[in-house]
Amino acid sequence: MADILRQDRDLAWRAERLRHQPELPFPVLSTKIKLTWRCQLRCRVCRLWRLAQLDPARAGLPVDLVKSILTELRAQGLVKVHFSGGEVLTYTGFKDVVSHARSLDLQVNFTTNGVLLDKAWARFLAKERVHTITFSVDAPIPELHDAMRGVKGAWKGVWKGITAVQDQPKKSGRSPVIAVNTVITRDNIDHLADMADLLLSHGITQWRLLPVASPDKKVRPTPEQWSTLAARATDWHDILTRPPILGHPEQTEKSARYAQKGRYAGAFYDHVMCLAPWFHVFIDANGAAYPCCMGKAQMPVYGNLMEASLGDILASPRRQEIRYTLAAGQVFPVCHNCMDFVDENQAVAELSSAELAPSETGQP
Repeated sequence: MADILRQDRDLAWRAERLRHQPELPFPVLSTKIKLTWRCQLRCRVCRLWRLAQLDPARAGLPVDLVKSILTELRAQGLVKVHFSGGEVLTYTGFKDVVSHARSLDLQVNFTTNGVLLDKAWARFLAKERVHTITFSVDAPIPELHDAMRGVKGAWKGVWKGITAVQDQPKKSGRSPVIAVNTVITRDNIDHLADMADLLLSHGITQWRLLPVASPDKKVRPTPEQWSTLAARATDWHDILTRPPILGHPEQTEKSARYAQKGRYAGAFYDHVMCLAPWFHVFIDANGAAYPCCMGKAQMPVYGNLMEASLGDILASPRRQEIRYTLAAGQVFPVCHNCMDFVDENQAVAELSSAELAPSETGQP
């Protein structure tokens, strides 16, 4: 998305003007859809699988609804969809929604724990030209990964899945890009150097470090651990898709203190407006729509797609309220905890009005 905002001068001009004209028309370029709460693992830092047990009848979105949402959003400019869960491979209609998204020429990415991804799945995903599969791998040590994932054998399963995808080019000439997410906790942060070596040894060059989203201070790394990680992460620039925490290199200690409190974006959003409520929409497995995944913790829900149309959701007063709040320079506290849209927001922040003069973009 960051590259689109840099390269499409009309969109870039609109994005740069949103602070002053928050009602300026802007397309939803990306969406993240949680297809299901169901998951066969029992991760210690995740509560989503519990939601499926609480309400099995509403543990996932209807397939036809997902397809309808994608069709409508595509007509409005959607470029990319990211499917997540729960575990997407437990979702009965996953092949159907992937095929539909690809028929709309959407970039399809998804996140998986990898345990269910076998050779048959790998063949299907390569055939459909899925762009990126992100595997969740939390440690270079099998026992630690299994402990964090709550099920013995999770380590063996995820690497079986990764290998199945990597073997596809030998048979089909192409396979999806493989990326890895690692949730950073106090237990695994000291093993990340070995993790980087492990991924590189398997030819994986896209790695995203996700600071744990937990109110439990005992789960979050200490300031000393964050400081050490910030210094070491500079050695992994050829594999990290973004830094684990934000902050100026000369302010490592301050950034580490922010991170220990869960403020992983540091002071970034003290000076930059987040544009996610304009170009992105997040939909959970109950049909509730929000500006973003992190925003569901504090921002008002737009509405529910089980009960209202997509058009009504996108035109909802709550969506307008959130955008006006951000345009006025106010920041939701949860924004400081979020790293998801830093690249996109930085791309627009670096643009100047002079570079995007209306005469060059055709705007009035």
